Amino acid sequence: MKIKTMILTAAAALLFADAACAASLPDIDRWQNGTPRVTKLEALSGNKGTWSERDYRTASGTPLHAVLIQGSGAKGWQPRAADAEQGEISGGETAENLTIAGCPALLEYRPVIGQSLTVLVDAENVLTLESANAEKDEITKAAETIVKNMK
Repeated sequence: MKIKTMILTAAAALLFADAACAASLPDIDRWQNGTPRVTKLEALSGNKGTWSERDYRTASGTPLHAVLIQGSGAKGWQPRAADAEQGEISGGETAENLTIAGCPALLEYRPVIGQSLTVLVDAENVLTLESANAEKDEITKAAETIVKNMK
């Protein structure tokens, strides 16, 4: 009887984890919505939030990898475009500050890797979308769709 109770408890915990992650990285109508994955950010000082991941394919077929950092792990991040003449940025990389659905964002492009768009959704939520195939307008429109569906 104890084993049956443990199995039911574990199954309920998995369902709850998937439901919580799905709420953070939502299903988008007419998109292919991959299985959400969530990792708790634990430290000796306690829970620092979650790291959620999900793969999407937009209605037009653009593949995207989404990462949402929730909690104090996101605390203090601000979008700042780096100067192309300083540090690691060279060889065609670009960085641009944008606003996505009213939120500050940073769009980065690297020729070999593709586009990366990071959006400061609020004080405790940072969304990053990555795609090797998306153009600027595709990834910004996708980010806007996800952010609007999160709220």
